[in-house]
Amino acid sequence: MAFFHPKRWKTFITSRTSKILETLPSNSCHYVSPKENPADIATRGINPQNLGSCRLGWHRPNFHQDFNYWPLEDPASERIPEELLQ
Repeated sequence: MAFFHPKRWKTFITSRTSKILETLPSNSCHYVSPKENPADIATRGINPQNLGSCRLGWHRPNFHQDFNYWPLEDPASERIPEELLQ
């Protein structure tokens, strides 16, 4: 969770993120791109007709199978929505 910058967010998010960062070991959380996150399928507006052919809907992402497959991309490159910033 090193990619989180809680001081840039509103109070509620800052408090929750800070608590998580204090509680968990630093190596226990890793970044998952929204493109690779099966939990985000519904938020991307997938059609029920297309769900059957959606790989993430039926098979776990590669990085769940072995640590070597975990994403290496820089999460800081993703833009934080303005409403989450101060």
